[in-house]
Amino acid sequence: MRLPFEPMLIGALNHMLAAQSWARDRLRPHAGDAVRLELGAIVIELAIDDQGLFTAAADSVPTVTIAVPLSALPALMARDPQARRQIGVSGNVGLAADLEYLFVHLRWDVEADISRVVGDIAAHRIVRAGEAVARVPGELAASLARSGRQFLTDEQPVLARAEEVAAFVTGIDHLRDDVERLAKRIDRLTAARHG
Repeated sequence: MRLPFEPMLIGALNHMLAAQSWARDRLRPHAGDAVRLELGAIVIELAIDDQGLFTAAADSVPTVTIAVPLSALPALMARDPQARRQIGVSGNVGLAADLEYLFVHLRWDVEADISRVVGDIAAHRIVRAGEAVARVPGELAASLARSGRQFLTDEQPVLARAEEVAAFVTGIDHLRDDVERLAKRIDRLTAARHG
């Protein structure tokens, strides 16, 4: 299935590349190559021009095909390095390696783009506020986990605390050692009585 928003995707990628000359330099040797990106049933075909930017690939034979399972997309967007193991790559390994390098290192400078509209100070504050808002779900989840753990260990003791479990295990180890010593002593006393 072809995407109607492919031109917007190309525009966004090229916007990031335009701000990073090192990234365009990395793509220039692959000018004329085509990249086929398969996101489940969605297919995106891009070509690399001589400026190191992307263009639409009009039915070209792909130099490299990258297959990404849709289930891996959230982890990939979160830049989880383990998620990259789920990606299937065929074709030109050098181009695939350069694209992976760009995926890992290329970042959108949101603050620079916003500053063109509202100024540097306001852009800085907007970006910091956005980062704070983005942290809220993780902080909320951590807080809920702490509260749940505290409830289950203190208020409704369904779960044992880690230190209680450690003390119990240590107690079991001491009891096992005591039983082994007692068994050896009984064996010696029995042997002495019959001997």
